[in-house]
Amino acid sequence: MVPRTAIALGAVSTLAAASFALVGCGDDDVAATDSGPGDLGMSDAADAARPDAERDADTDAGSSRCPAIEARRRVEISADLVTDVRWTCDELYVLTTVVFVRAGATLTIDPGVVVHGEEDAVLLVATDGYIVAEGTADAPITFTSAKPPGMRARGDWGGVMLLGLASTNRGPDVITVEGGPLEEHGTFGGDDDEHDCGSLRFVRIQFVGSGQSMGDDLNALTLAGCGRATRVEFVHAHFVRGDGIELQGGTADLRHVLVTRADDDALDWDQGWRGRVQFLVSQPDPFAADAALEGDSHFGEPGTEPRSHPVVFNATLLGPDLPGGTQTAILLRSGTRALVHDALLVGFPGHALDVIGAATATSATHDLLAVSHSLFFDIGRGGTTWFDPADANDGGFDESAYLMDEALANRFGVDPDLPRAFDLAAPVLVPSRDSPAATGALVPPDDGFFDPGASYLGAFAPGGVDWTEGWTERPES
Repeated sequence: MVPRTAIALGAVSTLAAASFALVGCGDDDVAATDSGPGDLGMSDAADAARPDAERDADTDAGSSRCPAIEARRRVEISADLVTDVRWTCDELYVLTTVVFVRAGATLTIDPGVVVHGEEDAVLLVATDGYIVAEGTADAPITFTSAKPPGMRARGDWGGVMLLGLASTNRGPDVITVEGGPLEEHGTFGGDDDEHDCGSLRFVRIQFVGSGQSMGDDLNALTLAGCGRATRVEFVHAHFVRGDGIELQGGTADLRHVLVTRADDDALDWDQGWRGRVQFLVSQPDPFAADAALEGDSHFGEPGTEPRSHPVVFNATLLGPDLPGGTQTAILLRSGTRALVHDALLVGFPGHALDVIGAATATSATHDLLAVSHSLFFDIGRGGTTWFDPADANDGGFDESAYLMDEALANRFGVDPDLPRAFDLAAPVLVPSRDSPAATGALVPPDDGFFDPGASYLGAFAPGGVDWTEGWTERPES
C-alpha cells in the first residue's frame, strides 16, 4: 500500500448533504462552446501573433457563445461530486462549502464558465477524482468571489486544490495544512510520479486564499502530490491572501503562469516537489508580499529524500519597487534544491537570493542549486545591494560570491527595459526588441516539456507577443 499524506483545510464549513440547488434566471439558456484547448494554444506563438483583427473577431465569436453573467442560471454546489459532471457556461456555479470531486468522478468545466466561491468554499479534487478545466484564450474559465464587484477582497473563498499520488518526502505522516485533517478524501502522496491530477488551462483564480475563518495557509491553487501527467498552463492567480501557487511534493509541471497581487509568495514549494516551470510572471502586492519564489524541502529533516528540486526557465520576477521594504526575490531553505535559469529579477527592496540553513547551502553546486544566465536590476538598498552581507543564517554561505561566479553568466545592474513593469492595472512586461534580455540565455533543454526556442531572459520574447493579453484581468475588487 502506498504511503499517503492527509491534507486538512482549517475551520471550514462541514460538508453539506444537500444536493445541487437550482435558482432559475429564465429560460434563455445559451449552449456552451465546444471549442477545445487547441483552438488558441498560445504556446503556439504563431496563433498569438495573428493580426489583431483576426484575433478580435475570434474573441467576439467565442464570447457570444456564453450569455452575460446576469443571464446565467444560478447553480449552488453544496455537496461532493460523486459521478461525472459537466459545467457549461449558460449557468453560474456557486460553491457554498468545501466540495470534493470524489473517487471515480470527473469534473469537466467548459470554456467561459464562471464559478463563484462563497466564504469557506474550496474546490478540492481528490486523488482518485479528476478535473478537466480547459478554457481558451477568448473564453477563459474564471473562479472568483461570490461577492459583487466593488466588494471583493483577498480571502473571500478558499481556492482550488488538486491532490495526487506522486511521491513526497513526508512518507506516511498525516500533515495538517489547515485545522483538523480530512483523512477520508483529503489524503495525497504515493509512488506514482506520473500520476495525472487533471488539467487546468486558461484559468483565472481571483480574490482567494485564507479567509478569516479558514486558517492561515490556503492559496489560489494548491497542487499536492500531483504527477508529471498533470497539465497546468495559462493560469492567472490574482488578489490572493497567501501564495499564488503552492506545490506540496510531486512532480507537476507549470507553464505560462501569472501571479498578481498575492500577499505572500508567488510560487511556494515544499515536501520534495521536483517539477519544471517555464514562462512565469510574478507581480506582487506592493505592501504585503513576501518572496517571488519560496522553496523548502522538509521542515524537520531537510536531508529527507526526495529533496525538492524544481527547474525554472524564463521567469520575470518583479518586486514592489518601493524603498524600505523587505521583499526578496528568491528564498530557499529547509534543504531545497533549485535551478533558475534565464530569469529577470527586478525591483526587490530586500535581496536577490537568500539561502537559509547549512543543509540548503551544502547543495550550492551549479547542478543542484543555482540562479544562472539571469539579469538582476534595482535590488536592495540603493538598487545595487544584491545580497545581504550580514546574513548569518546559512552556515557561512556567501550568496554574492556564488552568484557572481562568471561560470553562472549572471549580469548585475543592467536594465532589462520593461516599459511599465510596476503598473498594477496595465503593465507592459514585454522587453523592447533591443533589450539586454535578448542575449545571454541558456538554451532550455529539448526534453518534451521546455521550449528550446525560448533563448531569451524572462517570460516574454523581447519585442514579441504578450501571452497574458486577452485572457487575464486585474480587477481591484
